[in-house]
Amino acid sequence: MKLQSTALSLLLVFSCCGLIRGGPSEDALKIGDEAYANKDYKSALTTWINAYNERQTAKTANDETCAQLLARLGDLLGRTGSSKLAVDVYEKLLVLRGALSGKDNPETQKIKNFLLVQIANSGGDLDRALLLAQEAATFFGHAGPNFIEEHLQSLTNVGSILLEKKERIAAHEVFTAIISIAGDRPQKGSEYVVSAYGSMAVIAAFFGRSKDEILYRQKAATAAKESFGAENSKTYAARIVVATTLSGSGDTKGAREVYASILSDLEKGGSSEDKLVQQQWTVTLYRLFALETAAGNEDRAFSLIKSAFEHCKIGFGETDTNMLPIALDLAKVHLKKGNYQEGVKCYQRVLDIRRRNLGPDSPDTKETQKILNELYEDVRKAEAAKKK
Repeated sequence: MKLQSTALSLLLVFSCCGLIRGGPSEDALKIGDEAYANKDYKSALTTWINAYNERQTAKTANDETCAQLLARLGDLLGRTGSSKLAVDVYEKLLVLRGALSGKDNPETQKIKNFLLVQIANSGGDLDRALLLAQEAATFFGHAGPNFIEEHLQSLTNVGSILLEKKERIAAHEVFTAIISIAGDRPQKGSEYVVSAYGSMAVIAAFFGRSKDEILYRQKAATAAKESFGAENSKTYAARIVVATTLSGSGDTKGAREVYASILSDLEKGGSSEDKLVQQQWTVTLYRLFALETAAGNEDRAFSLIKSAFEHCKIGFGETDTNMLPIALDLAKVHLKKGNYQEGVKCYQRVLDIRRRNLGPDSPDTKETQKILNELYEDVRKAEAAKKK
């Protein structure tokens, strides 16, 4: 998790956008919402900024409408990577919400979680971010069962900041508490237990506790299945991490079994139209291809890389950079097997992707073009030899 900070005045920060002088701020709030719904984020941001600036200039930025403007601004700025500006927005919102609803109101406490994340994400004061997270966790810990999600979110923030500060033992204790509070069966759609086990695995890996790392990864996969369902992309991703961890520990047999199990379940589910599932399908195929190649199972590896190529086109897109390593490996396998025409097609795909993403003058693009030219010549010679 990233956590962020800034202390500039909104009026100064956003003055470049100009001020709207006609119409009440409630209309601007609505117009900004419409722009956001249409994914015109620049228009939404400008509208909300100008509306707030207008109220701030008039010294009337003290009502619920202004709180809504700040909430929308903070969210959009955070989502678009402007974390330092988002910090300034949430700082103002925390003060305003406290004035409107009271410092001990749940809505005020929720803002602390938004604020601390942006503080951390912008490289701000982690001690302050940790204090905000602890305050929110303490509040929601006493707020009752209706606020269990907020409590878990706050505790996750506490653990994540501690981990960022390299305070691993303390972080482990927090993640253990999250699992205890959530119970053996996490709520549907809740990521907190999955995330906690994942963080505990990272801590175990740091201390060289391979068995614990694997155990936590397996528990994360089980929690993901219970929370999201067996056929959800997040569940498949968690299972892939289990296989990857096994492989990293030297248990290639166990890793291959997990990958094969994932593929079996994917195939039982049929041809999923979910792009995220297709992406995990691609990753599973490609990583199993690497293991089968290392084991010398060339026919199995060839089948896997061909399948990975097809699923990658569906999940990521034909010109996505994730296609590069798969296309390159498939080209090499084709050439090794004497399938020159197919190998050339794969290298042409690599060239197209690199031209699109790196430009025609990139060294990688030029190198691919050189290889492709040589392949064209090799294929020409091979075909000429066949005719003789």
